[in-house]
Amino acid sequence: MVIPRTGIMLDSPYNTYFAGGIVNGRVELALDQPKKVKGIYIQLTGTARVRWTESRTRTVNGKSENYTVTYYADEEYFKFKIYCVGGPNHDTIILPPGVHVYPFSMALPPTVPSSFEGMYGTIRYIAKFALERPWKWNQETKMAFTVVSPYDLNRFPNLLSPAKVQAEKYFCCCCCKSGPLAAILMVPKTGYVCGERIPIIVEIDNASTTSISEVTIKFQQHTTFHSHYPNRSVKREVKVFEKMKLGAVSGKDSKTWNQMLQIPPLPPSSLGYCSIIESEYQLF
Repeated sequence: MVIPRTGIMLDSPYNTYFAGGIVNGRVELALDQPKKVKGIYIQLTGTARVRWTESRTRTVNGKSENYTVTYYADEEYFKFKIYCVGGPNHDTIILPPGVHVYPFSMALPPTVPSSFEGMYGTIRYIAKFALERPWKWNQETKMAFTVVSPYDLNRFPNLLSPAKVQAEKYFCCCCCKSGPLAAILMVPKTGYVCGERIPIIVEIDNASTTSISEVTIKFQQHTTFHSHYPNRSVKREVKVFEKMKLGAVSGKDSKTWNQMLQIPPLPPSSLGYCSIIESEYQLF
């Protein structure tokens, strides 16, 4: 069997599109010999998928046994399919040898979430080119592309307000409690976009006699995955994307740091329009 050579080319240099944008591209099909087909189509799909497993123990006939429960949920945002040649009820067509080029153009819905990859779930967008053959399995070529759903920070004026977080910790030695270690973290606002820099102020007042070997700031992504079957449950994942080491603080000493943290290219918080994956970012 001779397998045709196919390729999907998109007009975006990084295969990235905004929600509501137009996906333009073409498919090239190279044949060394005539090919019988019922139809040729191009399909774009957008889906979210959540999966994880958990081990359980149950008693059967007085004996304990282990089993695995799979938690899952799925969402489909769109499935667009256009035929370039023929169709599902079309007579058999013979394609001659040579290179066949099929351009296509499809509009993405404006209300779809950004692409996302996590340990227990994904949001993926796929372009598929398929040859429907008489009495045989389809021959398919697939390619992933990225969708970014714009997040308008102007709709959330509260994100432009400064934020301040305080925490205290006490150290005990020989049943005696020392003075507190007080930490303050401040940012001028809580809403940022990818590539923007976050000005961070960290103040440490160590009233204890215990020295702190290292003060560290982490930029973390906290994601919650929701299952619908066999019942509703959640699974959480934490990823650290940036880590800044500030330095040490001796006992009975205070220090202040002013730092800039640049936000890497990441999906926006909340992943709007997706009900089974939620994501947010924290400085920790």
